[in-house]
Amino acid sequence: KFEKFVRFDLKEIPNDLWWKYFSAADLILQAYRGGIRSGVFSEAMASKTPVVASDIPFFREISEEYGSLKIAKNERDYSNKIKEAMKPKNYKKMVDECNRYLNENSWSILVKKYKKIYGSL
Repeated sequence: KFEKFVRFDLKEIPNDLWWKYFSAADLILQAYRGGIRSGVFSEAMASKTPVVASDIPFFREISEEYGSLKIAKNERDYSNKIKEAMKPKNYKKMVDECNRYLNENSWSILVKKYKKIYGSL
């Protein structure tokens, strides 16, 4: 039964427990209906935790460049994407892609990008 392996906490998680959740998780599920960014996604990447996410523009754009997340096309697709992500070979690749995302989107990299943009104005 999945209850032995899956924990659902549909509540606000206190700050002092936040990283415990992320460090214990194998995957982060992000079932969104819309949005333009996700702080939870950033936290997942920071903790090198792969993501299974909704098919919204923000996640589609990330998935086109990084393999750190899988896109569920609809509600029924989540279980397929979770099974796919948890295959050892796929999971390792997703974690590696979390690292690549972090390396290419670190604060120092972003500061350099913004400095270049502002310098060109």
